[in-house]
Amino acid sequence: IPRNLRFQLCDYESEWTLGMDSFDLIHIRQACGSVSSWPALYRRIFEEAKTYEQYRHLKPGYGHLEHVEIDFQPRCDEGTLSPELNVVKWYNWLVDATYRSGRCIAYQHSTRQMLQEAGFVDIVETIIRAPYNDWPSDPHEKNIGRWYNLGMTEGLEALSLGPLTRVFKWPAETVRGIIPGVEKEINCKRIHAYNNM
Repeated sequence: IPRNLRFQLCDYESEWTLGMDSFDLIHIRQACGSVSSWPALYRRIFEEAKTYEQYRHLKPGYGHLEHVEIDFQPRCDEGTLSPELNVVKWYNWLVDATYRSGRCIAYQHSTRQMLQEAGFVDIVETIIRAPYNDWPSDPHEKNIGRWYNLGMTEGLEALSLGPLTRVFKWPAETVRGIIPGVEKEINCKRIHAYNNM
């Protein structure tokens, strides 16, 4: 690790004690499902201090926020994704449970607007299509699909257990019983589904 690089972990919804104008880069990744108020988080990163306890944490003029999220909503451009599929039901249950808990996992399509309202400028949004598996014919998308499939199938239980057992009070075994059907569809090359990242 270079000498001029320091990693600092903090709860981004608690008070930040790291000092005003202290960061060149703030990187947020896969926070959907863990943030109760996106506007408050963006303001904490960007806005001028309103009281002595609140700070703008990005350096003015050149500080950057890099924010990467997966929009878990199943998508398909070819009509092979039925609303009756397990993966669609799983997504709907996950969104419902996380919404009820106050930390919705659904991607906020108003992100650009929230960033602008917090004062950010020069906002660049890049959407990458992440296929559920290696169904695409394009070699680059096929490779993305292979890796995304690994992440999805390995992470389904971890994504599901907390929200579905805590909010819906489903037994862990019920949740674990749903996962194989979702995995089967994520692995099925006839279902040309993807998520946006």
